[in-house]
Amino acid sequence: MFSSGDTPWLYPDVPAILQGLGAAGIGLAVASRTPTPHVADVFIDKLQIRSHFCSIQLIPAADGFDHHSAQKDRAHLPRIQRETGHDYHEMLFFDDEHGNIRKVSRLGVVSILVDTSTGVCMAALERGLQAFADAKREAAGSSSSEEPPGWLPGMFPGVAAQQRQQMRLQCN
Repeated sequence: MFSSGDTPWLYPDVPAILQGLGAAGIGLAVASRTPTPHVADVFIDKLQIRSHFCSIQLIPAADGFDHHSAQKDRAHLPRIQRETGHDYHEMLFFDDEHGNIRKVSRLGVVSILVDTSTGVCMAALERGLQAFADAKREAAGSSSSEEPPGWLPGMFPGVAAQQRQQMRLQCN
């Protein structure tokens, strides 16, 4: 278990993702069920990433993997919805637990499973944005198979195409 004196780190793609999504005006939220919310809060400050988030939900759990207490679909997402005013169909959710993905998807949130070895990497973000665009098209009744707008590369001007490709390969 971590303590507030430990040194946190981010997955390699996260700084560029936070910067790119922030520059594009996309609101971000954190939802974590943890036995040590105070440590998670300290880590957010140590990493200097608090300003990237419009909602931070750090809910205590008995052992960090307590499947009976704070659940993403009953605790985190409703709070994020209240704080941001965004409907569930306007949200994109990333998690490393199949159960959370299944439950949150039932709310109408586009949900993407990520690998714990890579976290939210560039490839996972691209999968999420594609799934989100597909869900929007489906909700609008469009059967068009055209690609979503080419906005992803534009969000990351400091990341060259070759570097984005390398990031995708590391993530897969």
